[in-house]
Amino acid sequence: MSSASIMPVYHYRVFESKLQAKVLAVGHYNRMKNAHAKALFKNVPRNSSVVITDKTIFYPGDSQPCDTGVMHLKSDSLADDPEILFLVSQVRKDASGIIFHLGKFAPNSPAFSPGQEACQHINAAKRHLHSRIHTGGHIVRLAVGRLQACGDIASVTNFCSSRSYPDTAYVKFRGLIEGHHREVIEREANRIVEMDVPVRMQRWTPQEAEDKRFIVPGEGDIPAGKAIRAIEFDGLGADSCCGTFVATTADVGHITIKRIWSGEAVTKILYSVDCSNED
Repeated sequence: MSSASIMPVYHYRVFESKLQAKVLAVGHYNRMKNAHAKALFKNVPRNSSVVITDKTIFYPGDSQPCDTGVMHLKSDSLADDPEILFLVSQVRKDASGIIFHLGKFAPNSPAFSPGQEACQHINAAKRHLHSRIHTGGHIVRLAVGRLQACGDIASVTNFCSSRSYPDTAYVKFRGLIEGHHREVIEREANRIVEMDVPVRMQRWTPQEAEDKRFIVPGEGDIPAGKAIRAIEFDGLGADSCCGTFVATTADVGHITIKRIWSGEAVTKILYSVDCSNED
């Protein structure tokens, strides 16, 4: 199966929560022949199945949690008692780009068959929370970049990696940022939140990305000849992005910089977003 046949719709229609897709393959997890793909899943319940579709609205877990939700055969409301119901608990993408949905069929529900059309529904509340946290990480990066540009933080840091999970969210930089900068970074991040700046997905050539001022100077990881998926903060800059995001910076809510950890020429800024209004 070619990964080119699977469209990651979650990258193009970030604010949608349902999608009609064609089932390409379905089988029991324990019978998967692809050992590398099988190893992507952790703590797999007994009697789990894996479904592959030609496109998906489910974001596969990586630097932020995967989407969860359901698939069913009817395209109308879930309240209409769908004929076949598949409960999606984990989603992963392998190195070749194939996206696997792991879960269980509801009791007394038969399995899908290849060629059938299935309606996908993600848990929209969870997606929104994960998108807020993920966008918050981009805002922290943007805040650090702006503070570097004006000289409030020494310009010795380049983005390294990030994690956007409810229990652990951080942005990691190469270079050192001292702990006493915590308050000024938090203040700048929340100033960006309060500006209510639109956040838009873009796809640019490397030259277009450079012209748009990617927010981390000297990052040096723009692939030659390839289009780059980015999110643009209107009027403030842009940042490469592989995750989901919210429509404006105000949707993120208050950002708290919990701690700045530095060691071995690496700085990790741990942060959280206000979850008081989440279900």
